[in-house]
Amino acid sequence: MAHTITDIEPESIRLRSQRERAIRERLISRLAGILKTSPDEIDTGESFANYGLGSYQAIELAGDLAEWLRCEVPETLVWDYPTIDAVAEHLAGVTAGAGSQTAQARRSA
Repeated sequence: MAHTITDIEPESIRLRSQRERAIRERLISRLAGILKTSPDEIDTGESFANYGLGSYQAIELAGDLAEWLRCEVPETLVWDYPTIDAVAEHLAGVTAGAGSQTAQARRSA
C-alpha cells in the first residue's frame, strides 16, 4: 500500500521533535558540566556568550555533538546558532535530512 504525504508527515514531525528534544537535553547536560552547575540553572534561550563559554569550550561542544550525532558540525556552531534552542532546532533539521536521505538510498538500492 502506498503512503500519502499525510501518512508520512506527522511521523517525520514527531521524529524531528524527538531529535530536537534529545539534542537540547544533551546540550543542557554538557553546558551544565562545563559550568559546574545544575542543569536546572541552564536557560535554553540564553546566549552561550552570556554563560561565558570560551572558544575552546565552544569548539569542544561542537566536536562532542558531531561525534554523538555522527554528522558534520561546524566549529562555529555556537556563534552561528547562539542559543541551545537555536542549535537544537538547526541540528534536528540537519539530522532529519540525513536520515531521510539514508532511507531514500535504502529504498533505491
